[in-house]
Amino acid sequence: MGRPRRRLFGRRRHGTDGGERGGAAESDPFLVIPELRAALGAVDRPLAGGLIDLRAARGALLGGNGEYAGGAAAPGADRRFGGHLLPAPRTAPGRDPFRHLLIVTGFPRNLLPMITDEKIDRLFYHHSTSPRLALFKHRERVTTSKFGDLTFVPMLPSLILMSLAVQGDAAGVEFYEKKVRPVLADACGACHSASAKRLKGGLLLDTPEGLLKGGDTGPAVVPGKPDESLLIKAVRWQDPELQMPPKKRLPEAAVADLVRWVTMGAPRPADPAAAAPPGRLTGPTPEAGAKHWAFRPIRDVAVPPKAPHPVDAFLLASLEARGLSPAPEADRPTLLRRVTFDLTGLPPTPEELQAFLEDKAPDAFERVVDRLLASPRYGERWGRHWLDLVRYADSNGVDEDVNHPHAWRYRDYVIASFNQDKPYDRFITEQVAGDLAAVPDAESIIATGWLALGPKMLAEPDLEKMKMDIADEQIDVLSKTFLGLTVSCARCHDHKFDPIRAADYYALAGIFRSTSLITDYKPRPAILFEAVLPIPANEDIRAEFGRKVAGLKQEIAAAAADPKKTKELQEQLKKVEADGAPTHRAMSLMEAAPRDLAVHIRGSHLALAKEVTPRGFPKVFEAAVAPPAVDPKRSGRAELAAWLVDPAHPLTARVMVNRIWQGHFGEGIVRTASNFGLKGEAPSHPELLDWLSKEFIRQGWSVKRMHRLILTSAAYRRSSAADATLAAKDPENRLLGRQNRRRLEAEPIRDALLFISGALDLTLGGHVKGAPQGKSYYRGDEEHYQVPRRTVYLPMPRQKPYELLPIFDYSDMAVHLDKRPATIVAQQALFMLNNALVRRQAKAVAESLRRGDEGDDGRARRAWIRLFSRPPAEEEVRAVLYHLERFRKQGLADSAWTNVVHALMASNEFLFVD
Repeated sequence: MGRPRRRLFGRRRHGTDGGERGGAAESDPFLVIPELRAALGAVDRPLAGGLIDLRAARGALLGGNGEYAGGAAAPGADRRFGGHLLPAPRTAPGRDPFRHLLIVTGFPRNLLPMITDEKIDRLFYHHSTSPRLALFKHRERVTTSKFGDLTFVPMLPSLILMSLAVQGDAAGVEFYEKKVRPVLADACGACHSASAKRLKGGLLLDTPEGLLKGGDTGPAVVPGKPDESLLIKAVRWQDPELQMPPKKRLPEAAVADLVRWVTMGAPRPADPAAAAPPGRLTGPTPEAGAKHWAFRPIRDVAVPPKAPHPVDAFLLASLEARGLSPAPEADRPTLLRRVTFDLTGLPPTPEELQAFLEDKAPDAFERVVDRLLASPRYGERWGRHWLDLVRYADSNGVDEDVNHPHAWRYRDYVIASFNQDKPYDRFITEQVAGDLAAVPDAESIIATGWLALGPKMLAEPDLEKMKMDIADEQIDVLSKTFLGLTVSCARCHDHKFDPIRAADYYALAGIFRSTSLITDYKPRPAILFEAVLPIPANEDIRAEFGRKVAGLKQEIAAAAADPKKTKELQEQLKKVEADGAPTHRAMSLMEAAPRDLAVHIRGSHLALAKEVTPRGFPKVFEAAVAPPAVDPKRSGRAELAAWLVDPAHPLTARVMVNRIWQGHFGEGIVRTASNFGLKGEAPSHPELLDWLSKEFIRQGWSVKRMHRLILTSAAYRRSSAADATLAAKDPENRLLGRQNRRRLEAEPIRDALLFISGALDLTLGGHVKGAPQGKSYYRGDEEHYQVPRRTVYLPMPRQKPYELLPIFDYSDMAVHLDKRPATIVAQQALFMLNNALVRRQAKAVAESLRRGDEGDDGRARRAWIRLFSRPPAEEEVRAVLYHLERFRKQGLADSAWTNVVHALMASNEFLFVD
């Protein structure tokens, strides 16, 4: 099957089977969306959200008896969608019960089971940064189109509906458990909880349902509307008649957390049983939890005899069991563009495309993979993925957004480690405990910097609270990154869903409280530790510094007869000695006095359990991996690193293999890449995940070998188009019968613009010239973002990031991010159409095209190859010539080619990888 062709502005002309476009059920969503919007153009009322992916919704909901990832559905039975069951509506035979629906963004997939027959005709809508599906049946017909009756339902103000709409929001639930429930329990529990001696105002604040129901004066929370919520009015202390807690106002940070939670829509656990009092175990015991698939040892799995490549053998077994055939291989231009962006974050050059098209050897693609893995651009691309996980930034954020002048050294360490194919077990060991080596070198010291990079309340007056908050943030990032678990949810109580006890949390917290990253807590902001690197250059700097100090002292002695000059020199000497030698430094850690911690009741350091918990590791893992004994004289970080990289550990290899898979397919085998717990999704192919994990360890924890193994499979090389049967029976592509079409992230979009124009500076590593190096507050400076370096090297201040990043869904550098969202919002199109960066690159490409003497026809073909890595279809060439002629007739001859190139850069094909 040939490559599907597109029109000039990226509108695809094929259906799911690669042929001519059919009806709505088979149309590509990126073609359907503008046509649906056009049909709604005459509607004089706002919709509740943008339109998204009609094909997937109809394929899932109207799929008849189709099998889907978990088995067959009999007629009239529940239909499977997104791993959940949607009750089949009662309807006359042959009638399409969902013909009257709209698809809107912002509806969590895992909410679908809550839609019952009684609720199907109501609107459930929750705004989210990640576009998902929301469904509502018609109440009022607005207009008719070839897609069926398009309808509009007004947003219902009912708190019950708004309450239901945000249940199941995993990130929101985690925020509630960590930031909201502990505050309410500690500050309000004495008067507004089930355990209160006398309930005041009829208001229960120890359960989410109590918040929504409210008390004598009405609901305490209006989800999504903090200014209308009584709870927020009370804690803000702005109304003299309504101030809670009555005796002492909550800290500003706690108030801000409550406001943020209400603004999010007041997300909370869907299960009322999860609202048990803090500190009590409501999740499974460690013994019972050890039976969960993720906590079991990695199995030795036999490869099914289905295909020569082991990855394909596992996937084909699942497809054949459901009577499905995979999509054919993508054409060579598509494949080269896909793998080049995946491994380097840049498009292939025209020369690379030509060489690949002419290479007829059977191992041509394998050699392309090897070339890309050997490129220094690989480390920049995959290093950026890792920096997302460890919330890399160049400033502190939160209350004191001080600059991190040496953070870039950790960034460069990560990029170099990926380029060197550093074994993953060593990569972990260096980052967790590199400074504890017998003779730590500069690299191992720099590696620990990620533990110091997190956002910290550096002006927190309660020093013990500051220290516990820092340890909590470190545990949160470490457990999500290496274990795929939300261990920090057990700070205030036993984990509500996973077999992680509060005692397990404080066993880990003791390790991090026995470590320090602050040298002086007294100043505001506190002073972060910076390690002097053991490198020869620092010896020279110290020697030069010594000579400078000695020279000043000699000048002071010689100027003894001149009091004014003596004073000036003494002040100069004092400043020089205070600043110290300008040695090369890095953010790192120090060992502190070893200490075990008591469980903090409700997470408060002011309410401690009677007995301390020895430093150690979560008990649930003991059945799979023996915990090392922690040296009582040291922090325990060395033992933590050894425990993480033990080949018997059930999670370390699984989590990393899943992340690599996600980088090549858009979704992991486990789609909740940082939640392998009981509330995370089960793997779509558990045997494949275990086989890959074992192979990862057998091959020396080599990340590059794992890339090569996955990329050389037929599964990776498949087309993203699929026939109607495959699309209908597997609309979310959980069986991987085809590739997933993916939008590029912010960094490769900017880098590709600079690369195709010839402006990109490919210098490897180092700090951007002119970017702030001192400890002053940093708010970002536009001139630093104009440097034509790869985006990974640009300054990353937390409070004022480069505008491109949040527009294309990278907006929060303060938290672990396992996968970039991929929204479709107007700001993205506006950026591509109006931003000066895009216009400059379009002009540069146009000027280079005009330097050729082959005429407009040849220039159009070269433009297509440079921008889209494929030759154009004849109709696309004719479209370019038509638009060039139009521009010239309008007196825009000088900018005609710039306008055409600019339009191509703003197209879907430039922004997406097939």
